[in-house]
Amino acid sequence: MEVETLTQEIGRKLYQLVKKETPFFSSWWLKEKLICALMKNEELRGRLLSFVDVFASLKDQKEISSHFKEYFPSFEKLNFPCFDWLISFFSAKAIEQTAKFFILPQQFFLLKEKLRTLQSQGFSFTLDLLGETVFSEKEAEDYLSRYLLLINLLSLSFFPVDISLKLTSLASQLDPLNTLSQERVYQRLRKIFRLLQFTRGELTLDMERYYLRDLTLDIFKEILEEFPEFDRAGIAIQCYLKDTPQNLEDLLGFLKKKERKIKIRLVKGAYWDQEVALARDKNWEVPVFEKKSETDLCFEEMAQKLILDPQLILASGTHNLRSIAKVMALQKVGNLPLNKVEFQVLYGMGNPLAKAILKLGFSVKFYLPSGQLLPGMAYLVRRLIENSSQSGFLFQTLTGKKIDELLKNPREVK
Repeated sequence: MEVETLTQEIGRKLYQLVKKETPFFSSWWLKEKLICALMKNEELRGRLLSFVDVFASLKDQKEISSHFKEYFPSFEKLNFPCFDWLISFFSAKAIEQTAKFFILPQQFFLLKEKLRTLQSQGFSFTLDLLGETVFSEKEAEDYLSRYLLLINLLSLSFFPVDISLKLTSLASQLDPLNTLSQERVYQRLRKIFRLLQFTRGELTLDMERYYLRDLTLDIFKEILEEFPEFDRAGIAIQCYLKDTPQNLEDLLGFLKKKERKIKIRLVKGAYWDQEVALARDKNWEVPVFEKKSETDLCFEEMAQKLILDPQLILASGTHNLRSIAKVMALQKVGNLPLNKVEFQVLYGMGNPLAKAILKLGFSVKFYLPSGQLLPGMAYLVRRLIENSSQSGFLFQTLTGKKIDELLKNPREVK
């Protein structure tokens, strides 16, 4: 059977399974419907996300109330006893409850319960400690200590050790022109690799903003050369960048030359809004595809290249129905072993999707962010943007978009 035909067949099966895993009026369904309803209005969506983004930096009830009125001017004239307290209290509660859908607690004794539950359901996981983009070397050292402690606690509790991290968490002022910050990142990353080698752990470097992409790849290559026996490293590749095909070709050439096997987490990309805004503000060429279909097509083409490469394990990091079905079809048509590919989903966003993929016989790994609300605010805003995107599969499913549209070949999208 040809890949496209099988993609359509698998996609329809997956769609039905997801719908069964999303029963009406379940807590997950109600949460998603509420977020989708709130975010349908683009102006309201922008105001809400801006308020959430700034909320953690506000010091008291008066500041919270003042900013709330600024972002929502229709409340500006309201001024009665306890108004500031009410706005502060209900804003904090709403943001805290929303965050709990996407962010796990930092305390390991609370985290363990969630990890055991996921394991009992047949899922694996990778843990990301929130609080990236540190602003001082003390913060970077603290962040390093937290990761080393997490690795030890996972190992001592007989959990598989699997972590994801961003390089901006390991040094302040990380920049391609700042060699001192690069050296500090490398020294701290080396300590993590040493411990992972001892505990037989796995690590994936996350990608961040475009200006750090090449630096992240250079540091990744350097650490691979220093640890030639470490075979459980991985890196994320963002398909919304126009130069991803050439960039990936360079990485594969390096891996072939060094005879290294790694895992590549193939993602669409989480910083689209920021990259477009910055490029337009600076009058630069926009580095990302501006049409969603172009990103989807790039993802499919890169997935096909990666899944056939004997040196790689493909970690599919998307919630897009069509993209997932295409990866599954490629695996089946190529008659490749199931462990050649895994599907990664975001905790709080892809729960029904994860259950559906598992039922089709594939391995599923949850990307689990752990931390406090304040350091996790940037992550929360990115997840809310993704969760409420009108081009996202979950939004489209809940708003009744037809299956033919969801599975349309990106080559045919005008």
